[in-house]
Amino acid sequence: MSLNNYKQSILITFLFVATLVACQQPKAAEEGKISKIIPAESLKELSQKIDSVLLFTMKEEHLPGVGIVIVKDGKTIYKNGYGVANVDTQQKVNPDSTIFRIGSTSKALTFFVLTRLIDKGLLDYEDAISEFIEGIINPYNLEDTIRIKHLLTHTGGFDQIGYGRQILDFELPLEERKAKRPSILEFLQQNNMRRIRPAGQHFTYDTYGTTVAGAIIEKVTGFAYDEAMHTELFQTLGMRSTSVESESSNLKWLAKGHGYENGQYQTMPYEIYLTPPASSIDATPSDMGLLLEALTNSGSNDYGQLFSPETMKRLIAPQFRPHPEFVGMTHGLWESNRIGAIPDAYNTRTVGHGGDMLGITCAMELIPDLNIGFFVATNRNGEAGGGSVSIGRPVMNVILEHFAIEKKTPLYPIPNTPIDLDLNEYAADYTFGIYCHTCSEEELERGAWQRGNSIQIRTKDGKLLMNEDVYLAREKDVFVRADGREMIFFGRNDNNKISFFVFSDNSHSYERIDM
Repeated sequence: MSLNNYKQSILITFLFVATLVACQQPKAAEEGKISKIIPAESLKELSQKIDSVLLFTMKEEHLPGVGIVIVKDGKTIYKNGYGVANVDTQQKVNPDSTIFRIGSTSKALTFFVLTRLIDKGLLDYEDAISEFIEGIINPYNLEDTIRIKHLLTHTGGFDQIGYGRQILDFELPLEERKAKRPSILEFLQQNNMRRIRPAGQHFTYDTYGTTVAGAIIEKVTGFAYDEAMHTELFQTLGMRSTSVESESSNLKWLAKGHGYENGQYQTMPYEIYLTPPASSIDATPSDMGLLLEALTNSGSNDYGQLFSPETMKRLIAPQFRPHPEFVGMTHGLWESNRIGAIPDAYNTRTVGHGGDMLGITCAMELIPDLNIGFFVATNRNGEAGGGSVSIGRPVMNVILEHFAIEKKTPLYPIPNTPIDLDLNEYAADYTFGIYCHTCSEEELERGAWQRGNSIQIRTKDGKLLMNEDVYLAREKDVFVRADGREMIFFGRNDNNKISFFVFSDNSHSYERIDM
């Protein structure tokens, strides 16, 4: 399809927390439709459990407000708002009108649109990204090709630079701050696309690869990123209150971000990022429910079709795993094979994505075995002050308990026969992989992401030691913790040298430092 034809087809086609009282009556789909999905008594019981756990969490974690939506089999079965969207105005949270910043969950939505363009035949998984974007810096002279499929799974191998990503003039009006931002392509071509490893080698949570995906969306559609997202996703699914950043006209509906210190709330400013495909979508819980309706109904909801059924199946299936038994990535969604700690964990696979902006946190999760999805957001987070916030896990636990998902996940089998391996090749210092590998001292002083503390892996008596934990070799490159609660996998580079390790139920890679 030509760009002109593409454009032509587009043109055609509770009170406050202290009271702990929900601000409105729970809302759901039509009674008759709900009853076919989940019996009325079961829905009532689930709703009461959700209300109870969220009100408790709000009190314990000092959350001003919460919005939630739950979807099953393509239909919204429950949505509600609690507390206030803004402690200064005392405006109540309403799931239909209160807009939350979804932060890094924007990455998943960006990848959904990239997937949609593949589904429409405008892109292919194997397309080289160099066909669409120039200016990639290759300081290590890597010879392989970064492809669209690598962007979708955070395996493109881009450096994570970190600094210079925000417009910080908070005293200026919102529109003036936006006007100071370069285009996505301009930002990327300002020394912000740096390759540091071969594509497809291992997962590193990738702000810059996601931003590259946004630039490719612009190139393929011929529209600016925000317009393309509106046309391809928000308009298609009827998400009328969703946008890439809010406009001044709808700020009155925005949940204000908050911190909490010394018994007092502090309101946070609205952040403007230069990487909007990775960070900057704002949406109501109800609109996120419309997206989840499509994701639990073969790719479509009552407003339109986002994906073909075949692509929808691929989107929630694993597309990259460091090892077949370990979790990985789908199309921008993180896998988990259990909820909780072994052995007292729910034994089920989930895929989802969380997000934070200053004073806001949210979680979007799918439970494929139940064909259920939920989105929950609150207007306080740890970055703004007051301690960490856990809003997705309590909701997940209630749903899994309500639908009787099996617990007591078995331990990993503990090896009892020594394996002839040279353990010294695994012994090294490793570090969390999200930092700037190529930054100069000047860039580090300007706020580039710096390398974190190291994890030491040593050998002793034919075993590996990670801090105080003992790991036993099950096979080459796979080790089981001595209590059976965890495995680790060591990955190798093109020279067959150990270059990273991952835990069995966490996609993040830990890189070897001495490479």
